[in-house]
Amino acid sequence: MKTRAVRVLSLFFAVVCLLPAFARQEAQIVWTRDICVEKGRYLGWPTAAKLQSGEILVAFSGDRSRHICPWGREELIRSTDRGETWTKPETVENGPLDDRDPGLVVLNDGRLMMTWMTSVAFADPVYCKSDDDRRHLEKLPPSLVKASLGNFCKFSSDGGRTWSAAVRMRT
Repeated sequence: MKTRAVRVLSLFFAVVCLLPAFARQEAQIVWTRDICVEKGRYLGWPTAAKLQSGEILVAFSGDRSRHICPWGREELIRSTDRGETWTKPETVENGPLDDRDPGLVVLNDGRLMMTWMTSVAFADPVYCKSDDDRRHLEKLPPSLVKASLGNFCKFSSDGGRTWSAAVRMRT
């Protein structure tokens, strides 16, 4: 499962990112390779964006023990050489719940917007794989869980090097 998630991250990058930014009518696989590996961890749900400078960013939910767990956080890697080399992951968001499903988009004004959602599905007996997962939620104050659960976004004006505070999105 871990290898599959990394391969999906690789394939997603190859198909979507390396094509010209204009009129993508058909995709071609340029190459596939691992662009980020966190040994023993599950990576999922990548989203790529290309800045005006040509730098490519990929956001994903990383540092996970498995698909559904309380430990997911939003991470970002970058390439300045058309995907030949990549930085180590930078943590963009790591709240008290499962941060997952990042979206990354360059806005018309050049700012970046990252979106994500949080989940407590890890505590559901259907998905719960360990007592640690369930105890994690039990240790959190209900007010913190309520404030942390939902859909969020944040913005960057410097290519994702610094980010605004998280903003809750209406659903």
